[in-house]
Amino acid sequence: MTRRRFLLNHKYLRIINLVYEKTGITRRKVIEMLFKSDVYADMETGLGEMHCRSDGYLADEILRELDEKGTNSPQV
Repeated sequence: MTRRRFLLNHKYLRIINLVYEKTGITRRKVIEMLFKSDVYADMETGLGEMHCRSDGYLADEILRELDEKGTNSPQV
């Protein structure tokens, strides 16, 4: 595992926990939501250096994106 992958995986874990704490949605559902998000795609490709943003900002961006798509009401 490369250092970049290691760091990204830990960042994803922190973001997942923040979204979970803010919403109460199960972690499994949060993981699914994260991997389907544009934020995740941008972080993976390095677009806009999203991976450099704070965990709180990224968690809020994921929630905002899901709210805009109308998918922010998953089953808990």
